[in-house]
Amino acid sequence: MGFLRWLFGRQVPFEDGQEASASVQMQPLLSGSIDDRRRLEDIPYVLPKDIEEGERLNLQHYLLRNAIKANYMAPLEKKVEYILDVGCGTGIWGYEMANTFPGARVFGLDLEPPQTVSLASHVSRPPNNYHFVQGDILKGLPFPDHNFDFTHQRMLVLAVPTNEWPGVIGELRRVTRVGGWVELLELGETLLNAGPISQELFGYSHNFLLTRGFDSRQMENLGTWMVQVGLRQVKQHHIDIPLGAWDKHAGVLLEKDILAAFKALGPILCQRLQLAPSHYEQLLAQVPAEWKKNRVLYRFHLAYGQVGR
Repeated sequence: MGFLRWLFGRQVPFEDGQEASASVQMQPLLSGSIDDRRRLEDIPYVLPKDIEEGERLNLQHYLLRNAIKANYMAPLEKKVEYILDVGCGTGIWGYEMANTFPGARVFGLDLEPPQTVSLASHVSRPPNNYHFVQGDILKGLPFPDHNFDFTHQRMLVLAVPTNEWPGVIGELRRVTRVGGWVELLELGETLLNAGPISQELFGYSHNFLLTRGFDSRQMENLGTWMVQVGLRQVKQHHIDIPLGAWDKHAGVLLEKDILAAFKALGPILCQRLQLAPSHYEQLLAQVPAEWKKNRVLYRFHLAYGQVGR
């Protein structure tokens, strides 16, 4: 902890260009026993950790940024010194925030360093004020109390078991300074105008994820959980994004994103539910036409709150 105390001593922790890297006691094992995708064992996360998944996460980033017209919704002050992105994935959100706030130090935390993934040209490499720290939110954040002006976390619904969400949000609050903000963005299970194919496909996904301790329907409670851990001025927004080719912009991107996620889940889902892979693949082939015909919307949940005294 001596290194971390020095690191967050409210002084400039690194010379420009020097990358931060701190680790907790965590070395997940790799597994290729179900398919050819790279997966991590001994953690709840159910999606792969490979370059293909990184490409999907980057696509998802642009989709979400377009949906909320920014990288965040919390009312941040103009002067922000320390930003934390928990579950940073490829790092793309943090890279952009580091460019948006060049005077801030932005830290991205994830299970392992990001793999090389093609990014937009303006974020093709980490800015000098961005630093990666290895860690696992489920084991506690490796930071002292009250350090960050803005603590951000998104799309960890398939990484954080439902019963651990209040504790996770409490941990995000712990590392955020008084007056700072915590923001969460997650997908749920609400499909507007869903048809029978969508209902069957998402039903299989829901039943499988319940066996792993995940219930994305509970993401509607993000704001409630924030209030429970003591955050104030909590605001929650429902964001309905077009799903399917009926919308030539966001709808096409979200369709690609959702289908890629279902494809990645397929091997372990079919194995756990004893579902014929051919039937699952048939549903994936048929559902885009239903999304287009019904003009389906997929609901996301965003909530933010401030740390009070």
